[in-house]
Amino acid sequence: HTLAAADISASLGRKCPLQVIREWAQTPHGNLAMRFVLRNRSRYPLRIGSLGAPLVFNNDFNNRTLDQAYAKCCFSNPYIGGNAGYVQVTRLNHAAPAMLVLPGRGNSFEAYRPLKGDPTPRGVTFEGFYEWLAHSQAYAQTQWKRAEPWNRPTAVTLPPGRRLTCSWHFVLTPGVQHINATLMKRHVPVAIGVPGYVLPTDENGELFLHTSQAIRSITAWPRVSVAVKNTYKALPGGWREFMVRGHAFGRCRVTIHYANGSRQFIHYFVLLPEPLMVRNFGRFTADHQWYTNMQDPFHRGDSFMPYDLRTHKLLLEHWPSTWMCGLSDEMGAGPNQAMAEKNLGQPSPRQVQMLEKYVDHALCGHLQRTNYGVRRSQFWYNRAIWRKCHYTIPGDGWAEKKSFAQAVDRSFNYPHQADIYWCLYRLARYHPGLVTAHPWRWYLLHAYRTIKAMKRFCGAQPQLGLLDGQVYLSILNDLKREGLKRQWKWLYNYDKSRALYWKTVKYPYGSEMPWDSTGQPEVYAVCRYFGVKAKARQALDSILSYDPTVPNWGYNGTGYRYFDEAVNGTQWPHMARELHQYGGATSAIPLLEAYRRHPTDTYLLRVGYGGSVGALTDIQQNGFGSQCFDGDPRILKFDPYCGDYGIEFWGFAVTDAAYVVHSPTFGWLGFGCNVHSAKGVVRLTMRDAFHKRLYVASLRMYARLFAGQIRTAAINVKKKTLTLTLAKAGKYTPTAYVRIETYGKTARAAHFAVAHQPAPWHTLFRITLGQNRTKIIIRPTAASPTKISDAMPVATPSQSHTTARASQRRRRSRGTPPLTAGSRFFSRGRHR
Repeated sequence: HTLAAADISASLGRKCPLQVIREWAQTPHGNLAMRFVLRNRSRYPLRIGSLGAPLVFNNDFNNRTLDQAYAKCCFSNPYIGGNAGYVQVTRLNHAAPAMLVLPGRGNSFEAYRPLKGDPTPRGVTFEGFYEWLAHSQAYAQTQWKRAEPWNRPTAVTLPPGRRLTCSWHFVLTPGVQHINATLMKRHVPVAIGVPGYVLPTDENGELFLHTSQAIRSITAWPRVSVAVKNTYKALPGGWREFMVRGHAFGRCRVTIHYANGSRQFIHYFVLLPEPLMVRNFGRFTADHQWYTNMQDPFHRGDSFMPYDLRTHKLLLEHWPSTWMCGLSDEMGAGPNQAMAEKNLGQPSPRQVQMLEKYVDHALCGHLQRTNYGVRRSQFWYNRAIWRKCHYTIPGDGWAEKKSFAQAVDRSFNYPHQADIYWCLYRLARYHPGLVTAHPWRWYLLHAYRTIKAMKRFCGAQPQLGLLDGQVYLSILNDLKREGLKRQWKWLYNYDKSRALYWKTVKYPYGSEMPWDSTGQPEVYAVCRYFGVKAKARQALDSILSYDPTVPNWGYNGTGYRYFDEAVNGTQWPHMARELHQYGGATSAIPLLEAYRRHPTDTYLLRVGYGGSVGALTDIQQNGFGSQCFDGDPRILKFDPYCGDYGIEFWGFAVTDAAYVVHSPTFGWLGFGCNVHSAKGVVRLTMRDAFHKRLYVASLRMYARLFAGQIRTAAINVKKKTLTLTLAKAGKYTPTAYVRIETYGKTARAAHFAVAHQPAPWHTLFRITLGQNRTKIIIRPTAASPTKISDAMPVATPSQSHTTARASQRRRRSRGTPPLTAGSRFFSRGRHR
């Protein structure tokens, strides 16, 4: 049923040999369709190398308030999947319904191109509009010839007098969780990958397909990249199961050929084993990004600095973005924070010693003032110093001046340094002998005082959600566990006041931009912690509106970022979709926490896990961590700057875990682990990066290790017990500390405890490790939780200062360079 039609040939010019008719029609299903009919009115065959249609949605946030943007604007995310591809469109406020743009008969989704020449100003509030390309060979041979496209570019030849019809259907769906159901209802092929579309070589992958068409063949490109094998299992609901195994590192494409001639593209990224990826990242950062010049005029010696892979050099200067190499902000603080989180999961004595030097020589007294204020940058513009250091002198003299760089009023700079202190506290507390510069209490109190300084110096900025601000809750819980009641009470009241304030604000996650995807995770975590559930749910809905799950490793769980390359001044300073920039990994934190509370909602798991493990795709084989993958079809490469990858790695480190799920349709599934089920026992082998966290959905139980590693596990379905096999003792890990958390209403009726173990110390079970692997059994118990025991004494303030003075004497006796004045000032315990 055609609703309107127009001949738009004149807009293509008088010499164009094509007649183009645009039609708006109603489909038999009652949906709206946009259709183009092309007729070759010349006497010669025409080869059409590019054929597409602009999909213009209201994603323009220019000159809008947050209220206006959330009421009127939307996001669009593509699945560039051939005849099964689509674009999903969601409102910023996550209000139903959502919309799908589906290909009509003969149409294919081959590429997604940013429209050029549009006069709307681009910037942090507008990324631009996009075009759906059904054929892209003309672009691939010209503008994109240096890029590796998502799909093989095609063209179409139109004989004289013949017609070609290309259409798009606009279909409503009740919400993002119902997208697959809507596609199946429309007989569009649906693919679900487990654990996703980022696949380590040592992890078994599964691909579930739902289609009404017979599958003719499945191919992979490059051919040696992955192997896909049909299991021929009879699954309910018409699903088919295929085993997927990765073999060659890098991008790859799986093509499913259907009997009716249509094709579906699924894009995978094959990783090395996750522990090896993280180990390579730590090694590269320690070997190539460690800066030791103690004569640096900006006092950046003994720190991890940003890196440029094009020149294979440290980024010691950058104009005009001087904050990139000043140890603060997201770009400067990122490498140091990433190394702190890496060593919390994979401790390395050499790298821990580097972090201790960073704290004593660069952070304390320089980047962080003696009153605990954190400066905006430890690098600023000074013509005399820059000329002496042979830095590039900007022609117009513009760059951050010292007075601005030394200001301590940016609240986003505080969580980065607090997290570094907190990581060293955990390492010192649970890995005896690994951290030697200061006792664990010193690091925990410095993390606390850093937060306190933020309140003092940053005014109203902390009223917004902060990037990586969830670490404040970890510090809060550890203050309570260590018996530091006065500090715990202050931080508890401070975070609670922020949660109650957010309750009165409509959108408290605007960050420094009119719209941003950085503050939602902390708003969710803090509001959930203090019982402001409605605001926590709103923050979660905001994430679900911009964070998709599609059969493409780049877009699956990637978040919504597009302006950081332009802001950071990298190789490609333009507005373009940035895949697996830090927004995906940080947004995964609330998604996975919400899934643990609602284990039947596997949509949350698929999106969150995709964002978490997607952060590892930015690590190259040599260990360099790029800030993102540039989604512009002209580029489709990893950025050569490390940028703010450290913040993305923080999100990965916080969320890294293995998940075991039982699906009524697919059976037992493993995310971050290999699963085998037989005779009522589910056995699994850990394949995640750190081997420290395991969530069992059927038990609603989450086991976390503060020290030690899980090698294998076994679930007894009938007895509801979990047996963990722990790694043998190490030099700095003689004891494993296990924390067991339960979620949901069922947790009130059953508590879990480690069998044959004494009462937990501050909610932690202490397991003495031996020279061989240790097995523990976690089983439900009807008894109420045991009263907290003080089996491990908590150091008193006098003991802590005595230990600090002893540490200073040891450093002098072994010839270690003395601490800076700022560090000695801190160690005396002033500003308590």
